Amino acid sequence: MEQIRFATKHDFDRLIELDASEYTTDWLVTNEFATAAWERNQEIYRVLESNEEIQGFIAFFPLEKSTFEALLVHELDENKLCDYIIPYKKGETVYIYLANIIVNQSHKYRKRFAKLMIQEIRNEINRIKALECNIGEIGAIAITDAGVRVLDRSQLIYTGKYPGSDLAFVYRGTTF
Repeated sequence: MEQIRFATKHDFDRLIELDASEYTTDWLVTNEFATAAWERNQEIYRVLESNEEIQGFIAFFPLEKSTFEALLVHELDENKLCDYIIPYKKGETVYIYLANIIVNQSHKYRKRFAKLMIQEIRNEINRIKALECNIGEIGAIAITDAGVRVLDRSQLIYTGKYPGSDLAFVYRGTTF
């Protein structure tokens, strides 16, 4: 049986393992980063469990507008982003950086898990809005072919290459 829930600190080793299965060393998340980010907002990681094993996760990082803008034009390194994550507060506006959508690619139900994780993005957006927190914009940087495919099918708009990389692409929008 599958369930989606917020991550706990005990989940970080598995999240980092899944992250390392998808990304190159330039984009890898460390346990220190995950912990620092989570301590600023414990609602940033959503994990998918199947038979009590984590098979995927998404990372939604709420930021102030200036940080969001700096990140998407590579004036702020993603590795330092953990210091800029903000909490969700009623009446406040956040800019959401969709940092990860990852599923276990070696699992036989990976396509089902991917579909559930993509659906969870919409659920998470609705959950944030239900907190009466405004979402100014959503942004993402696609660095894998799978990421490009997902974002091309989303309501986010491709806005160009990520500065300094011919293999990373920026997407932005007000809905997913």
